[in-house]
Amino acid sequence: VTGGPSPYHDAVRAAQKDLLEVAPTSSPEHAGSALSALSDDAAGPYDVIFVDNWHDEDHSRGVLEGCLPLLAPHGAIVIHDSNPPTSWHQRPADEFVPGSEWNGEVWKAVVRFRSAHPEVDVRTVDTDWGCTVIRPGIRVRESHPVPADDLTWERFDVERRDFLNVISVRRFRRDLYAVP
Repeated sequence: VTGGPSPYHDAVRAAQKDLLEVAPTSSPEHAGSALSALSDDAAGPYDVIFVDNWHDEDHSRGVLEGCLPLLAPHGAIVIHDSNPPTSWHQRPADEFVPGSEWNGEVWKAVVRFRSAHPEVDVRTVDTDWGCTVIRPGIRVRESHPVPADDLTWERFDVERRDFLNVISVRRFRRDLYAVP
Protein backbone atom coordinates (compact mmCIF):
# COMPACT_ATOMS: atom_id res chain seq x y z
CA VAL A 1 0.00 0.00 0.00
CA THR A 2 1.04 3.60 -0.28
CA GLY A 3 0.47 6.59 1.90
CA GLY A 4 -1.12 5.67 5.17
CA PRO A 5 -3.37 3.03 6.65
CA SER A 6 -5.27 0.55 4.54
CA PRO A 7 -8.81 -0.49 5.47
CA TYR A 8 -8.11 -3.83 3.79
CA HIS A 9 -5.18 -4.68 6.07
CA ASP A 10 -7.37 -4.54 9.16
CA ALA A 11 -10.13 -6.56 7.48
CA VAL A 12 -7.90 -9.54 6.66
CA ARG A 13 -8.15 -12.43 9.08
CA ALA A 14 -4.82 -14.24 9.06
CA ALA A 15 -2.36 -15.68 11.56
CA GLN A 16 0.27 -13.30 10.26
CA LYS A 17 -0.01 -10.04 8.33
CA ASP A 18 2.70 -7.66 7.20
CA LEU A 19 2.15 -4.16 5.88
CA LEU A 20 4.76 -2.87 3.45
CA GLU A 21 4.58 0.68 2.17
CA VAL A 22 6.23 1.53 -1.16
CA ALA A 23 6.52 5.25 -1.93
CA PRO A 24 5.29 6.44 -5.33
CA THR A 25 7.94 6.60 -8.01
CA SER A 26 8.07 6.84 -11.76
CA SER A 27 10.58 3.99 -12.00
CA PRO A 28 9.25 0.41 -12.00
CA GLU A 29 12.71 -0.84 -11.06
CA HIS A 30 12.81 1.45 -8.02
CA ALA A 31 9.39 0.27 -6.82
CA GLY A 32 10.43 -3.38 -7.19
CA SER A 33 13.76 -2.90 -5.41
CA ALA A 34 12.11 -0.87 -2.63
CA LEU A 35 9.63 -3.69 -2.12
CA SER A 36 12.45 -6.25 -2.00
CA ALA A 37 14.38 -4.15 0.54
CA LEU A 38 11.31 -3.70 2.73
CA SER A 39 10.54 -7.39 2.54
CA ASP A 40 13.78 -8.25 4.36
CA ASP A 41 11.91 -7.41 7.58
CA ALA A 42 8.82 -9.39 6.55
CA ALA A 43 8.25 -13.10 6.98
CA GLY A 44 7.34 -14.25 3.43
CA PRO A 45 6.85 -16.20 1.31
CA TYR A 46 3.25 -15.11 1.26
CA ASP A 47 0.12 -17.01 0.31
CA VAL A 48 -1.64 -13.78 -0.67
CA ILE A 49 -0.22 -10.34 -1.40
CA PHE A 50 -2.83 -7.60 -1.66
CA VAL A 51 -1.63 -4.56 -3.58
CA ASP A 52 -3.45 -1.28 -3.03
CA ASN A 53 -0.78 1.11 -4.17
CA TRP A 54 -0.21 4.38 -5.96
CA HIS A 55 -2.31 4.14 -9.12
CA ASP A 56 0.42 5.01 -11.58
CA GLU A 57 1.10 2.50 -14.36
CA ASP A 58 4.87 2.30 -13.92
CA HIS A 59 4.73 2.17 -10.13
CA SER A 60 2.06 -0.55 -10.21
CA ARG A 61 4.07 -2.61 -12.69
CA GLY A 62 7.20 -2.33 -10.55
CA VAL A 63 5.30 -3.39 -7.44
CA LEU A 64 3.76 -6.37 -9.27
CA GLU A 65 7.16 -7.56 -10.49
CA GLY A 66 8.63 -6.98 -7.02
CA CYS A 67 5.91 -9.11 -5.45
CA LEU A 68 6.60 -12.18 -7.60
CA PRO A 69 9.67 -13.42 -5.67
CA LEU A 70 7.85 -12.87 -2.34
CA LEU A 71 5.00 -15.21 -3.25
CA ALA A 72 4.58 -18.82 -2.08
CA PRO A 73 4.55 -21.39 -4.93
CA HIS A 74 0.74 -21.50 -5.16
CA GLY A 75 0.10 -18.00 -3.82
CA ALA A 76 -1.74 -15.11 -5.40
CA ILE A 77 -1.18 -11.40 -5.89
CA VAL A 78 -4.37 -9.34 -5.81
CA ILE A 79 -4.17 -5.83 -7.21
CA HIS A 80 -6.96 -3.42 -6.39
CA ASP A 81 -8.59 -0.81 -8.67
CA SER A 82 -7.63 -2.36 -11.99
CA ASN A 83 -10.87 -1.84 -13.93
CA PRO A 84 -11.94 1.83 -14.06
CA PRO A 85 -15.53 2.41 -15.18
CA THR A 86 -14.86 5.50 -17.35
CA SER A 87 -12.00 7.44 -18.93
CA TRP A 88 -12.41 10.12 -16.25
CA HIS A 89 -11.50 7.58 -13.58
CA GLN A 90 -8.23 6.68 -15.27
CA ARG A 91 -6.68 10.14 -15.00
CA PRO A 92 -2.91 10.38 -14.49
CA ALA A 93 -1.63 10.15 -10.92
CA ASP A 94 -0.65 13.82 -10.78
CA GLU A 95 -4.35 14.75 -11.02
CA PHE A 96 -5.27 12.81 -7.87
CA VAL A 97 -7.51 14.62 -5.42
CA PRO A 98 -7.82 12.93 -1.99
CA GLY A 99 -11.35 11.68 -1.43
CA SER A 100 -12.23 11.70 -5.12
CA GLU A 101 -13.41 8.67 -7.03
CA TRP A 102 -10.16 7.98 -8.78
CA ASN A 103 -8.67 4.86 -10.20
CA GLY A 104 -5.57 5.82 -12.16
CA GLU A 105 -3.86 3.63 -14.72
CA VAL A 106 -3.51 0.33 -12.87
CA TRP A 107 -5.25 -1.38 -15.79
CA LYS A 108 -2.26 -0.56 -18.01
CA ALA A 109 0.11 -2.25 -15.55
CA VAL A 110 -2.09 -5.36 -15.58
CA VAL A 111 -2.17 -5.48 -19.40
CA ARG A 112 1.61 -5.04 -19.61
CA PHE A 113 2.10 -7.71 -16.92
CA ARG A 114 -0.10 -10.13 -18.89
CA SER A 115 1.87 -9.35 -22.03
CA ALA A 116 5.21 -9.98 -20.27
CA HIS A 117 3.98 -13.18 -18.53
CA PRO A 118 1.57 -14.90 -20.96
CA GLU A 119 1.99 -18.25 -19.17
CA VAL A 120 0.70 -16.91 -15.82
CA ASP A 121 -2.95 -17.06 -14.80
CA VAL A 122 -4.19 -13.45 -14.59
CA ARG A 123 -7.89 -12.70 -14.12
CA THR A 124 -9.71 -9.55 -13.16
CA VAL A 125 -12.72 -10.15 -10.96
CA ASP A 126 -15.51 -7.74 -11.84
CA THR A 127 -15.95 -6.24 -8.38
CA ASP A 128 -15.02 -2.99 -6.60
CA TRP A 129 -13.49 -1.33 -9.67
CA GLY A 130 -11.68 -4.54 -10.47
CA CYS A 131 -9.48 -6.81 -8.39
CA THR A 132 -6.94 -8.54 -10.58
CA VAL A 133 -5.77 -11.91 -9.28
CA ILE A 134 -2.35 -13.10 -10.46
CA ARG A 135 -1.47 -16.73 -9.74
CA PRO A 136 2.03 -17.54 -11.06
CA GLY A 137 1.82 -21.14 -9.79
CA ILE A 138 -1.18 -21.78 -12.03
CA ARG A 139 -0.21 -22.06 -15.67
CA VAL A 140 -2.74 -21.19 -18.33
CA ARG A 141 -3.59 -23.92 -20.78
CA GLU A 142 -4.04 -21.60 -23.70
CA SER A 143 -2.27 -18.28 -23.87
CA HIS A 144 -4.13 -15.41 -25.52
CA PRO A 145 -1.73 -12.70 -26.66
CA VAL A 146 -2.42 -9.30 -25.17
CA PRO A 147 -1.31 -6.34 -27.31
CA ALA A 148 0.45 -3.95 -24.93
CA ASP A 149 1.68 -1.51 -27.54
CA ASP A 150 -1.51 0.50 -28.11
CA LEU A 151 -3.01 1.14 -24.68
CA THR A 152 -5.38 3.97 -25.39
CA TRP A 153 -8.56 4.40 -23.40
CA GLU A 154 -10.67 4.07 -26.55
CA ARG A 155 -9.19 0.66 -27.35
CA PHE A 156 -9.33 -0.47 -23.73
CA ASP A 157 -12.97 0.55 -23.39
CA VAL A 158 -13.88 -1.72 -26.32
CA GLU A 159 -11.56 -4.64 -25.44
CA ARG A 160 -11.40 -4.47 -21.61
CA ARG A 161 -12.81 -8.01 -21.14
CA ASP A 162 -9.97 -9.46 -23.24
CA PHE A 163 -7.28 -7.05 -22.01
CA LEU A 164 -7.95 -7.80 -18.32
CA ASN A 165 -9.43 -11.31 -18.68
CA VAL A 166 -12.51 -10.10 -16.77
CA ILE A 167 -14.58 -12.73 -14.97
CA SER A 168 -17.53 -12.58 -12.59
CA VAL A 169 -17.28 -13.12 -8.85
CA ARG A 170 -19.31 -16.32 -9.28
CA ARG A 171 -16.87 -17.65 -11.89
CA PHE A 172 -13.88 -16.75 -9.73
CA ARG A 173 -15.34 -18.61 -6.74
CA ARG A 174 -16.10 -21.65 -8.88
CA ASP A 175 -12.56 -21.67 -10.27
CA LEU A 176 -11.05 -21.39 -6.77
CA TYR A 177 -12.83 -24.56 -5.68
CA ALA A 178 -11.39 -26.38 -8.70
CA VAL A 179 -7.80 -25.69 -7.61
CA PRO A 180 -6.35 -28.12 -5.01
